[in-house]
Amino acid sequence: MPSAPPGAVSSSGSGGKPVPVSYVTRGVKSSLSSQLMASGFSSATALFLLNPISVVRVSLQNERQLAPSSFARIARQVYTTGGPTGFWRGSAAGLVQGVPNTIIYMITYEHLKARLIEDGSILDRWGISKDYSPGIAGVLGTLLSSVISHSLLSHTPLRSLFFPPSLPP
Repeated sequence: MPSAPPGAVSSSGSGGKPVPVSYVTRGVKSSLSSQLMASGFSSATALFLLNPISVVRVSLQNERQLAPSSFARIARQVYTTGGPTGFWRGSAAGLVQGVPNTIIYMITYEHLKARLIEDGSILDRWGISKDYSPGIAGVLGTLLSSVISHSLLSHTPLRSLFFPPSLPP
């Protein structure tokens, strides 16, 4: 699909109203609120659907310390002790940790990717091609979301991540 020039408009998907087209996404620009909702909903859905596998995996890792076990045996044990709802044990904690992390990552990633592609001078100074923008944005988004999530979930001030407590401020 050819890229649209800056300032172009599209009427697709907007009920006939002109909507700015993004060079970065080659489609209709999404608002911050739609990015928040989409990343939060997709993260919650994935975490909820994959929680049974996580429960069995964690139980399997704990059992392996005592004796070798199989995935099927552990799954039966989870079902026997907790019923069908046993597979969703701990899902609330997973959602509290995973959803904000995904939201921070996706919004950071999309914003940085757009900035790096639209303003080529940022990468040109370092002699880096725009083709690397998604990868660079992904790395920086991962770092930022990890630092923020760790700080929020562990109640650890950001300062302590970079300076050990024994060092003066």
